[in-house]
Amino acid sequence: MNEQKMVFVINSSKSNYENSPEFASISSYIKPTMWHADGDIETFCTEISYSTFKLLDNQFSFDFDRSAKQEGKVSYKEFLNENEIQSLSYFDYGGEKIYRLLLHDMDWYKVKSKDLKLICDKLQNYLASHQILHSTEVITEDLDKLSAIAEFCSSNNLNLSVFDPNF
Repeated sequence: MNEQKMVFVINSSKSNYENSPEFASISSYIKPTMWHADGDIETFCTEISYSTFKLLDNQFSFDFDRSAKQEGKVSYKEFLNENEIQSLSYFDYGGEKIYRLLLHDMDWYKVKSKDLKLICDKLQNYLASHQILHSTEVITEDLDKLSAIAEFCSSNNLNLSVFDPNF
């Protein structure tokens, strides 16, 4: 049985970035798609395994312990320092800042490319140095791919959206 996938979409018309000199560095990781959330634009996307998505989908608060602790999760405080956590996007929950990579936006998540690059790189180093059992070749490949895409998007002032294609 195939594992569930999550899709990362570049939130801009491909005409805004496909002629960039760095585009070749991500071309093997992406495929063309239509993105309807921002008004039927032609862009590119990539898929990752749900296992990788679960690792990325976490939250952190300095006020309360909000990190998900179930299997397949690693708290941000395990692989990011305080300044790195505070550099992430957050949402305000009654005055409490909850730091997250993935922020809800209707039926999908929005992701800042700078946050994705930081988390992918630091998480991959953490998984490798701690020989985490649930870290697999697929997760390593997904994190490599997302890191390259995030670097490209960051240098071109682009962000991403994430959604579950089964919904």
